[in-house]
Amino acid sequence: MNWIVYAGVAILLFGAEVLYLRLATQYNIVDTPNHRSSHTQLTVRGGGIIFWLAAFLAFVITDFASPVFFAGLTLVALVSFLDDISSIPNRIRFLVQLISIGLLLEQTGLWSE
Repeated sequence: MNWIVYAGVAILLFGAEVLYLRLATQYNIVDTPNHRSSHTQLTVRGGGIIFWLAAFLAFVITDFASPVFFAGLTLVALVSFLDDISSIPNRIRFLVQLISIGLLLEQTGLWSE
C-alpha cells in the first residue's frame, strides 16, 4: 500500500474526530468536572469511537481479514461508547467484555489446538 492511501486515511480520521467533537458538544456528550475529576473543564466523552473507525478502515483495506477479531473489537467499542453516553450496569459491561475476549482469543487460534 502506498503512502497516499495512508495519508488519505489519516486525513479522513482527523476529519472524523473534528466532526465527532462538534457533534458530541452539540448533543452534550461531555463529562462535567467534579471533586473526583482529573480535569477542570468540560471534556468530550466517547472520542475513542474513532479508534473503531480506524480499525474498520484497516479491516476493509485488508479484504476483511480477521472477522472474528473485528467482531470482538466492535462489541468492546459499542459497549464502551454506550457507557460514555449513559452508564451501563457493570454486569452487562463485564459480560460483553468477556464475550469480546473470547472472540479475540478465538481469532488467534490458541483454542483450536
